[in-house]
Amino acid sequence: MDAEDADHRYQLEAADRWSPEKLFERRWALAIIQQVFSGLEQEYAAAGKAELYLCLQPFLLGDKSHGTYADAAATLRSSEAAIKMAVLRLRQRYRKLFHQVIAQTVDDPSEIEAEFSYLVTVISS
Repeated sequence: MDAEDADHRYQLEAADRWSPEKLFERRWALAIIQQVFSGLEQEYAAAGKAELYLCLQPFLLGDKSHGTYADAAATLRSSEAAIKMAVLRLRQRYRKLFHQVIAQTVDDPSEIEAEFSYLVTVISS
């Protein structure tokens, strides 16, 4: 491998816009979110509602690319109002689980809400 070829390849590599600290924080936040998603999925599966979770999960964070509430209602043979309520409950459970996971990472329970807000900020940036 010659140095010129290696230098050319290096220049083609995507530059990371985050510092190592920000990259770590982002990966940490994503790991927590993945843990929460896994917990939700397991809860729904244990309750015999795996199909419901799979259909509603895209709505959890506001992803509109997977269709509408009406589409989900048709898929699940339900009403749109019932889907909206199910999404609301899913979001509430998501937030509660998120707080529970964060509680395992902080020393003082009074830090939970601040850590939650910080992780949301990290993900949003």
